[in-house]
Amino acid sequence: MILSFKELQSFPQVLQSLTGISLQEFECLLVSFEEAWETFVKQRFQREGRSSSLGRR
Repeated sequence: MILSFKELQSFPQVLQSLTGISLQEFECLLVSFEEAWETFVKQRFQREGRSSSLGRR
């Protein structure tokens, strides 16, 4: 079973059991995680000279 944050928002006790932090703390960290992920994707997959576009094999 794959859990998503969207699903876990309805079950804050489960989120805290899995992560050790509260829903509010996780939401604060989520902003930084999203920014870091976007930066990584841009640097890794959208760089100049890449032979194929993002999502193609």
